[in-house]
Amino acid sequence: MHNCAGGALARPPGTPAAWPNVFHDQFIGSWKKALLDVEGPPRMIILGWGHRKTKNVGPVEKRNCPNCGNTDYWELHRLKDYATFFFIPVIPYKTEHLLVCPVCKAAYEVSAAELPGFEAQARQNLAQLR
Repeated sequence: MHNCAGGALARPPGTPAAWPNVFHDQFIGSWKKALLDVEGPPRMIILGWGHRKTKNVGPVEKRNCPNCGNTDYWELHRLKDYATFFFIPVIPYKTEHLLVCPVCKAAYEVSAAELPGFEAQARQNLAQLR
């Protein structure tokens, strides 16, 4: 062993020749082994819910908004909530359809009876815009 000035340092009496390696093997080595030695089933699984994806299906019809008073083509939006596995959306468990004012973003839920008509209108309006 050498000090900064280049001279030899005396080893404390009773210390082994490979003193730094003894510390590494006893302490750091045991932590590495505990973290990297994985046997059996996984120790952590991250499941979640509430991840929401929104899709604008298209413009539906001209309406007067009771919130802002503007008249414009309202848009049909589809909202899907997903269960997640390690933060990746996997299984959709809830779907909602909303009519949204394009000006103030006020939204009104679409009933199941009205949905097919609004979807057909949205497809037809999108085809006319293209």
